[in-house]
Amino acid sequence: MIKTDPNLKSHFSYQTGVSLVLPLDWKEVERPGFAASYISTAAQNPSPSLGIQVFPGGEASQGYHHIVQMMLDMPLPEFKLLYQAEVTIDRYPAVIFTASWRDKTTDRTIVQHVAVVQVDSYIFPIIGLVTPEQGDIYLQIINDALRSIRFISMIDDD
Repeated sequence: MIKTDPNLKSHFSYQTGVSLVLPLDWKEVERPGFAASYISTAAQNPSPSLGIQVFPGGEASQGYHHIVQMMLDMPLPEFKLLYQAEVTIDRYPAVIFTASWRDKTTDRTIVQHVAVVQVDSYIFPIIGLVTPEQGDIYLQIINDALRSIRFISMIDDD
């Protein structure tokens, strides 16, 4: 029998083929620009979130690095790169980075913890967003969710 944590829930997106685990208080929501998106219902103003995008056609060696560089080059106010590393997520090559920037709309600092994963010819930017005040708790939750990710192919090779 598989032992599971009663405080965690598995989520699966048919649109992305991504399975991940989040705390029970996180729910799937629709957000523009994301194929799958999840928010915490326990925290407010703004709610911590995790969103998944999918881009087809990436080259195996350069695709995800190109997307990472595009994200790091975005003209965001007071942008600071806090951490960056090459990793693997579910055996696939990825870059993880953490950065902060000031949201023009709310004038609040936002911390983003991002994984850009190359899965065959697809690139998956996975973006977690929190405020600095939420960071101590929610950055660990987002990082744990990234570690729990499994890419499940829905394509039949026949």
